Amino acid sequence: MSTATQPVAPATDRRPPRILVVDDERSMRELLAIVLRREGYEVLLADNGRAGDRYARARAGRLLISDIKMPDLSGVDVLRAAKKIDQDILGIMITAFASTDTAVEAMRSARATT
Repeated sequence: MSTATQPVAPATDRRPPRILVVDDERSMRELLAIVLRREGYEVLLADNGRAGDRYARARAGRLLISDIKMPDLSGVDVLRAAKKIDQDILGIMITAFASTDTAVEAMRSARATT
C-alpha cells in the first residue's frame, strides 16, 4: 500500500467567491463591500446599471446584489442580462422603493433561463 499523497494546492491559491454589487448609492455599495469582504468574499462594485451590466456580461461574479431602481438601467435589467450570459447566476435585489409589481418582476427575472 502506497502512502504517497498528491500535492495539494495551498489554500491561498484559491480565489474567494466573487460578488458583484450594483447600486447608485455610494454608502450602500461601501457598506455591502465592507460586510462581504469581512466574510471573505471578493467584491466588485458598480455605481450604476450600465457598469453592472458590463461586469455581468464579463461573468464577473456568481452572485449579483443590485438596487432595483437606478437612473440609467434597473437592477432587474442587469439581472436579466446576466441571466442571458449565465443562467446559474444568483440575484438579490434590494430597494428603498418597494412595490409588489417590482418584486414580482424581479422574481420572474431571477427564475428566467435564457
